[in-house]
Amino acid sequence: MNSRLRNLPIDERIKLVQDLWDSISADQNKLSLTDEQKDELDRRIDAFETSHVQQVH
Repeated sequence: MNSRLRNLPIDERIKLVQDLWDSISADQNKLSLTDEQKDELDRRIDAFETSHVQQVH
């Protein structure tokens, strides 16, 4: 980690992280996934839903 960042008080570091996350969130529509990433997400969602249904019954 950059030593200047490390030396900031924790409340300032938290604020920086929040600001960074907010900027990422605001630009999320600019992200593009590869077909492989989309397939993997679909696979994980299917596995989660299958597992969740089995646990409920």
